[in-house]
Amino acid sequence: MVRKIVKAIAEKTAPNLVTHYRAYDRLVRIKESYLNSSGWLKSLHEERPCDSTGSALPWMAFPMIALLRERVTKEHNLFEFGSGFSTEFYATLAKSVVSIEHDQEWLDLIREKLPSNATVQFQPLDANGEYCRAAQKAETTPDVVVIDGRDRVNCLKETVPSCPSQTVYIFDDTHRQKYEVGLDWAVQQGYRLLRFEGLKPGGLELNQSTLIYKPENVFGI
Repeated sequence: MVRKIVKAIAEKTAPNLVTHYRAYDRLVRIKESYLNSSGWLKSLHEERPCDSTGSALPWMAFPMIALLRERVTKEHNLFEFGSGFSTEFYATLAKSVVSIEHDQEWLDLIREKLPSNATVQFQPLDANGEYCRAAQKAETTPDVVVIDGRDRVNCLKETVPSCPSQTVYIFDDTHRQKYEVGLDWAVQQGYRLLRFEGLKPGGLELNQSTLIYKPENVFGI
């Protein structure tokens, strides 16, 4: 009875405080909660994107991460604009991973953690230059292209013509208005868009990643 009375008083005098406690109780304290099971809290604690076991994740919306886990297989060669913990993650799923990076210091840190099926190549950053055309020079035609580095719209425009129609593209951070021009261009080329929204590991805002694909594609979507 006393507990009920205290609860009633708290709800009346400090409703926001009660709501905040409920959020903590359900999302933080309970191990089975989304924030715990997805790795969001562990990512926040370790200051790097990872799942609940500490394994590396891309820093993109969790629903897109779930799709990649389901659809990327050891039959796929993946090309990535912008390296990171994501490169390590993709290497666990794909046959091979080639990533380009414009920051040499960051590249050196990432390279130390990569397995034998993943490589990171240094590519100086430029606008509408060699950086966005790097996939054209890849020794293996990519089945999956992740656009998560710099000069992203040009990366998409310059990569699509050099890849077969079955190739799929993951364009990150498409909640940013400046990337809409790239998505519109893809639609004009006959591609479809599938947008995924959610939190990033340890992130605080609603983020969006977009799958760009044609009806006959390597993901079978």
